[in-house]
Amino acid sequence: MRTANTHFALRRLVVSAAALACLAFPDGLFALDPTFAMSQYAKKHWQVEQGLPQNYVTSLAQEPGGLLVVGTSGGVARFDGLKFYPVVLDEATGISREWINALAVMPDGSLWISSRDAGTYLQVNGKVQVLGIRSGQPSSAVVRRDGRLIAAGNGTWELREGSMHRLGVEGGGDLSWQGVLELEDGRVLVCDDAGLFEVRDSSVRLLLPTDVTRGRPLSLVRGRSGTLYLGTTTGLFYLEFEPHLRAIACPGMEGPVVSIVEDRDGVVWTATWGKGIHRLYGKLAQRWSQQDGLDDDFVHTLFEDEEGSLWIGSRSGLSRWRSGPIVPYGPREGLDAQFLSSILGDNNGGIWVGTWRRGLHLLQAGRFTQQQTGFPIETSLIRAMAFSTGDGYWISDWFELRHVTSRGSKRYTTQDLGFNASIHAILSDRGGGLWLSADSGLFRYPDASISGPRQQFLANRGIRHLLEDRNGTVWAGSTTGLARIEGE
Repeated sequence: MRTANTHFALRRLVVSAAALACLAFPDGLFALDPTFAMSQYAKKHWQVEQGLPQNYVTSLAQEPGGLLVVGTSGGVARFDGLKFYPVVLDEATGISREWINALAVMPDGSLWISSRDAGTYLQVNGKVQVLGIRSGQPSSAVVRRDGRLIAAGNGTWELREGSMHRLGVEGGGDLSWQGVLELEDGRVLVCDDAGLFEVRDSSVRLLLPTDVTRGRPLSLVRGRSGTLYLGTTTGLFYLEFEPHLRAIACPGMEGPVVSIVEDRDGVVWTATWGKGIHRLYGKLAQRWSQQDGLDDDFVHTLFEDEEGSLWIGSRSGLSRWRSGPIVPYGPREGLDAQFLSSILGDNNGGIWVGTWRRGLHLLQAGRFTQQQTGFPIETSLIRAMAFSTGDGYWISDWFELRHVTSRGSKRYTTQDLGFNASIHAILSDRGGGLWLSADSGLFRYPDASISGPRQQFLANRGIRHLLEDRNGTVWAGSTTGLARIEGE
């Protein structure tokens, strides 16, 4: 008898497309479940062919209504998950194809946009206002707790009363990454080629100089837990200010780290320029690159939306990662097989999967392991499986039936059974009987020894599935319909 845990595991392993349309999913189901392997997230990718202004995605933000704002090397667009809506930067000329450096959504819903060559803009209620900056354009920005915007790029800037004002001296923060952050006391940290700088009112101070070990600072973020993370050309660090400022390395997180997200589960994600995506869950650091299926190893920006999905902007487009109701399993989870032929749940919540030419696999604690069956897997084509009423389980190969127990395995050929041993379905009933369906009909033996008088039902009906219900009734699915067998 299968337990509730088994049914849950089976439901997660296999869900039909028709069933998906009828399920009501709880809030947060599509957030990034930290227990999933990176290979198991549902991934979707958009490029120019799907309406993206350009494939090189440079910046991401989300408006209060839920629309994603996407900055690219060829303009900025709002995205509702289905369609992209370009934002016109110059209303007089209709220009919308500028290279976008950075985006930020203000508390009042207005959209701040920094372009590389054509200026900095503020869009309020659909109207675009040009914000004057005399030299260069900011390449990263952060909205302060009081609603003010701080930007970095050829200097550090603040948006006040509809225009940009320089903070401190000229220089600093000229990199096109996520390189500016406000601290609790109002100080602003800025990444620069020379190191990590602190900006307070009109003064600028170097906090951490660039060195060989730490590398050059590129990105900053305050995680949901309050931890300050610093991305550099060599990897990921977290900052401690007491008793003195220290940058402590996070092992396994390679650089150059150009964007950082700590999601709602405390998992830290980093985008690298040339080495793909990295994930830090507890003390386990993992990487996902083009070799694994990532569209581009040169990732520019990461963003977690209100639903908990992770958005990835790279040179080759926009990607979304999230958990879903269907969880895939493959070689990275230990299931190294091309053809899965049968699935069976046990009383301990385990999932048994039969394959063609790759043997029998058991799923436990999120990972598959290959099981020893006592017969060669290279020539085995598993068709059906069932647990014995007592010890072990039954497996039907294309040419013979096998009974595997703790004492070993036994084979039954066509000569042993008296009918074609190519069994389509197997059932061990509550009474200890064994049901076998073959091309010539359905056969029941009184016990697992396959001895004694057997009964035959439904001759030549092509039985493919067997199920015993709570009342002991056996249901048989065949090529010609559904049959119910009660008693004799």
